[in-house]
Amino acid sequence: MVPFLGRIIIEGGVVAVGDGRVLDGASVVIDRGLVSELWEDGRRLSPGPSDQRIDADGRLVTPGLVDSWMLLPEPRERAAAHLADAVLTGTTSVVAIVGSSSAADIVGFIERLGVRTILGVEGGLEEPSDASDTISRLSRQLSGRGVFWMPALAAGNMARWSDDRLRVTMEAHVAGIRRPLPRLIAAAADENELRDNYEQFSCRPVERLRRLGLLGPRTLIGHGNLLDSEEMDALVKTGAWLVSCPRSALRSGHVPLLERMRAKGGNVALGTGDAGPGPLSEIAALSAGMRAGLSPRTSVAVDALKGGASLVGSLLDAPLGLLVPGALADVVVHRWRPSWPIDGGSWMSGLDGVLGADWVIVGGRIVLREGRLLGVDLAALSRAARRHGML
Repeated sequence: MVPFLGRIIIEGGVVAVGDGRVLDGASVVIDRGLVSELWEDGRRLSPGPSDQRIDADGRLVTPGLVDSWMLLPEPRERAAAHLADAVLTGTTSVVAIVGSSSAADIVGFIERLGVRTILGVEGGLEEPSDASDTISRLSRQLSGRGVFWMPALAAGNMARWSDDRLRVTMEAHVAGIRRPLPRLIAAAADENELRDNYEQFSCRPVERLRRLGLLGPRTLIGHGNLLDSEEMDALVKTGAWLVSCPRSALRSGHVPLLERMRAKGGNVALGTGDAGPGPLSEIAALSAGMRAGLSPRTSVAVDALKGGASLVGSLLDAPLGLLVPGALADVVVHRWRPSWPIDGGSWMSGLDGVLGADWVIVGGRIVLREGRLLGVDLAALSRAARRHGML
């Protein structure tokens, strides 16, 4: 599928710009993959012959949502259904982890689906170079095809990796890619992992990463449910990111550390782990947990969701998460028509993840039109996932 060649004009929506403003009746104009204009005064533009006009008709219009930690299940049919479900809820960018053996199939599906993806490829325990070899091969195959993906290196359970293998994998040089790759490392998720890491390496996981020189602005620590204060300080000092998956944390009896990390001035983002289908469900879980006294304030999760846009934008060297001229045109027209005044953050908890999206645009390409995915056959995909045990 090729991007739409004319402008896309979204009119008559309740537009959450992403900078705190909510504009009733505003229009968003998309041209060549970027937001080109934002009209705040309710005017209707005259579309040209090659333009696509979308009447939002009072629906909520927002920047695309970002899932900053998604664990793609095996086999590939289940992983594909996981990604498709995310788009249906308004997710336009994901940071996902997949095994090196499945990466080629998943990248092909990403191309058809059109979701923007930072894909962490995890090498095998015996052959960690599998990851860099796979990334190099895929980069050659996909060169010039405009696929919305960026490779990354991943370690799903660092306690299983020796220091040498972890360092070699996370510092791998990939032929044809000049910039340092993002590092996706699951750490301090539960007591068993902490115990295994300490028994084998006589230190906690973040201290181990610091000793190996693997902390920095392109390092994402997934889960991190049991990080202590010193470990959080190390993340803050190095600019590394804590990506919390609240539903996973609450299921295992842990309180997500978003609020404590944010209070220290650290970088925080929001992910779904293996739960799906999108980050708004994480906010809904935090809302329920907050009422029970088990989780931080929902506003902290909203900040973390915005943090994910900053994270992916920084990795892509482009503005993301805003509907202002010059930003990447990742835009969602939700099904929800707000019936009460909303502000720049309350719309996220108002959606509650239950209604889904009507239109999803990624980089100026329409990938969901009136609730229907354009790049994939959702019914066939769902049947294949059911056959492979996805509930």
